[in-house]
Amino acid sequence: MRVDRLTEGDWETLREIRLRALTTDGAALISLWLMDGNAVAERLYRRAGYAPTGVRMPMPRDRSLTEERWTKLLGEEQLGKPAQQPLGSD
Repeated sequence: MRVDRLTEGDWETLREIRLRALTTDGAALISLWLMDGNAVAERLYRRAGYAPTGVRMPMPRDRSLTEERWTKLLGEEQLGKPAQQPLGSD
């Protein structure tokens, strides 16, 4: 399967399958690292329910760039809802 040929609907279906599998396995939280300045990815992950944590680190392959950890709470009642905002983000 070529990744560049998946439609937005395909990505949505794969994302939901993956999240449901994680929830079934007992995961309570999913996280990812997002490169700072990647506005397209930030909008995508916000729409998917992820929230920034404020935790940043240099990227392993290019330490002049930074990335931030984003998380999403999982669980039957949480699917499709944003994760809680980090403390002090009010």
